[in-house]
Amino acid sequence: MKNLKILIVDDHPLILEGLKSAFTVRGYTNIHKANNGLKALQYLSESLFNVVILDIDMPKMSGMEVVKHIQDIPTKSIILTHHKENGYIIQAKLLRANAYLLKDDSFQEIEKAIREIQDNKFYLSSSFKDEKLEQLDAQIQLLKNLSLAEQQVLKRISEGFETAEVATILAVSKRTIHKHRSNIIQKLNLPSDRNALANYAQKNKQLLKEIFS
Repeated sequence: MKNLKILIVDDHPLILEGLKSAFTVRGYTNIHKANNGLKALQYLSESLFNVVILDIDMPKMSGMEVVKHIQDIPTKSIILTHHKENGYIIQAKLLRANAYLLKDDSFQEIEKAIREIQDNKFYLSSSFKDEKLEQLDAQIQLLKNLSLAEQQVLKRISEGFETAEVATILAVSKRTIHKHRSNIIQKLNLPSDRNALANYAQKNKQLLKEIFS
């Protein structure tokens, strides 16, 4: 495993250098680095890497966008981020990333992930509870169970449109949108308070865009 060709991608110099040093000290011999997603994509298109470790929030191109662009090559992708929200983890799974780790994980956790993903398993940081993946898979299924019309309504809500605006965009009545909203709340097991659906849609905006695009 120490001879794997690994690309580390992060726009924070201290994290980039620190992670590379951690690999080098432990005997890894083929470690490379990039400070933004666009440069990473260039490296990945020019040479075959075994593993790429990506931050999410980066200039020019996010880590998620890089993963989306490299789905057809054999490089294994690991998201390494501070984001703990479910939406990000689900998005990583849908984009076929191989692992999702947190920046406060130990280096041993990174090594464990690298070992696990060689068998094409999705590895989630052990910082999360054991049942986390099952819960996320259930959430994905709930979203996929929405009708096409309900998906379109939820997507428009996530984009910040009010009920009347969604009705105009989809060329239906406000009453129809209210009915769709009620069905969505029920199917996603959301609270019935007025802002629950809007809050869910905003919190999961990127996820919904990915699923319903």
